Amino acid sequence: MKFRLHTIIALIGLVVLASCEQPETPVVLPKAIGKKFSYEMGNDYSNQIYVDLEAGYINSVKVNCWDLAFACDVQSNNIYLNGGGAGVLIAGLTKSDFASNIQPKQLKWRWDAANGMSDSLALNGWMIGGQSNDSVYVIDRGSTYTDTERYFQFKLLTCNNDSFVIQTANRYGQQITNHTIDKNHSKLLTYFTFANGGSTLDFEPQKSDWDLCFLNYRSVYYEFNPPLLYSVVGTFINTKNIEVTLDSANKFTFEEIGPQHFSLQNFSNNRDVIGFDWKVPMFGGTGVTYRTRNYVTYFIKEKTNSNADKLFKLRFIDFYDTRGNKGAPTYEIVRVQ
Repeated sequence: MKFRLHTIIALIGLVVLASCEQPETPVVLPKAIGKKFSYEMGNDYSNQIYVDLEAGYINSVKVNCWDLAFACDVQSNNIYLNGGGAGVLIAGLTKSDFASNIQPKQLKWRWDAANGMSDSLALNGWMIGGQSNDSVYVIDRGSTYTDTERYFQFKLLTCNNDSFVIQTANRYGQQITNHTIDKNHSKLLTYFTFANGGSTLDFEPQKSDWDLCFLNYRSVYYEFNPPLLYSVVGTFINTKNIEVTLDSANKFTFEEIGPQHFSLQNFSNNRDVIGFDWKVPMFGGTGVTYRTRNYVTYFIKEKTNSNADKLFKLRFIDFYDTRGNKGAPTYEIVRVQ
């Protein structure tokens, strides 16, 4: 996307200037014509927030509470990494037995693409012909943890219509434990943490109940060598509920968009189709602030049990709360059909 390419240089500058960030005085917002929702992720973006398009907030968790997410679809064996918080990475070992001591600096680390597509996942290919490839993987949970809590080994043993089985060990190949991760078919994902010996987490709402998730995640810029792994704050969609596109050419004003404009759009259900670039970093004498692209409209189709989809238009109007603290995405939404 052209806009994202223009943003890369700004992101590099953001790394340098982030320590100078100051609260921003809230800007004058456009006149609202629909419902307005605002959510506080925190200055450190530590809250992962699930929302419904029409009802608003459903629930939230700390983004660093989980490491892996397992797909609940009957036919899926997808496993996703938590790119937010400390930022999870995965490496494979060329053996089928746990190692007595791993050397993290010698490993080749991998990550997921932000779009979440199967062929872009770090653990893609762990099953071959319906069977585990019997590989040992190493997880790096991020630099905020001590070594004993940062690195673990694991094997993915099985996956069927109803569950996964994962075998975990500590950094030294000890404390081997099997964990069964049940597929709750009413949800998109079941989550797993390696903390405290490993356990499943069941915080995600029913897949019929939520549409957007605001979270800290990882975006990857392959234009750089090596690729630039960058922590961003943005929006994932419920890939089973909605499809989204945006009026990137600004052909229509937010006020004039109606049902007739939706047939002209090409929709996507990639989880990062909304992503993070509804805001842009601005550099000034006081450091880095964020400007919301309130002139960009997102077209949203929500699936229903009937033949007619619900149609919405959405625009982001702020990233700051009333006190001038960042990490408070605010958007306006109107149902047009």
